[in-house]
Amino acid sequence: MITSPNVDFVPEPHIFEDKDLQPHADGHFRLVDCSQWPQLYDKEYQYSVCIPRKDSVPSLAIAWYNLTQDNFVIPSGSKSAVGMLGDRRVKDFEHLLQLLHGCQQYL
Repeated sequence: MITSPNVDFVPEPHIFEDKDLQPHADGHFRLVDCSQWPQLYDKEYQYSVCIPRKDSVPSLAIAWYNLTQDNFVIPSGSKSAVGMLGDRRVKDFEHLLQLLHGCQQYL
């Protein structure tokens, strides 16, 4: 049974049929995002509701950071535009990793 104090209907879940849940090249899920739209329960994705959304947890903001060319350091004399991630962003991602390790729980 589903009830809500502000609507008199149950939203129709969007069924993605044969589409895979995977991020696009920019890391965003777009329409096929099971944590953004009402979904039917699926045992295979039972913990998907535990995935935080952008801006919902300020300490995890770096997880949604969109990298640009300015974030990379290209070695001097390099003939290609391939570089390494700058120290500041590396530290930001390392901090996120440590934070997530602290949240990990073993069942």
